[in-house]
Amino acid sequence: MARLYAKDSYEELTLERAALRGTTWDVFVSHRSDDDEVAEEVARCVRSYGLTAWVDSDYLHASDDGPQMASKIKRVIERSYCLMAVVTRATASSWWVPFEIGIASDMDRFLSSYGDPVVELPSFLAAWPRVKNHGELHDWCNEVKRQKQAYGPTVASGVVKVGDTQRSSYQKEMRAMAKRFRASR
Repeated sequence: MARLYAKDSYEELTLERAALRGTTWDVFVSHRSDDDEVAEEVARCVRSYGLTAWVDSDYLHASDDGPQMASKIKRVIERSYCLMAVVTRATASSWWVPFEIGIASDMDRFLSSYGDPVVELPSFLAAWPRVKNHGELHDWCNEVKRQKQAYGPTVASGVVKVGDTQRSSYQKEMRAMAKRFRASR
């Protein structure tokens, strides 16, 4: 079960039920279960901009661990426009957050991180925007909404497709936004 945050609603939704409805998400909120509260805060902010967010609430029970859970995560990311990784001290001991970032990167999804500015990020995340506070989160949501309206994505059979032109335009503007965030430190 996961939480789906849409413009005017919130509901518990299984991935299978979402797939039957052809549901896609604007933002996949990647996080460790210790950071559920922060992830829910991110999702509420995303929703306030008329975007949708997926937040996993299954806490990865032992019976869900392994290839079955990896497959579920891949399917959700495949149906998402971008990934926001919640990064805190707890993330350092997570196996799933780096996995989700890797999957999203392989699928050419737009990546960003949100969290404690004191936590040092791995160098591979430096190319994407790092959102360090609530004000920047609002700026990020506004930018995602603007980019989505300007460049896509397209949806085919419930799978989000981001074209090369969309991706390069978005990445150029997100790099500029990342520089602005770094300069505001």
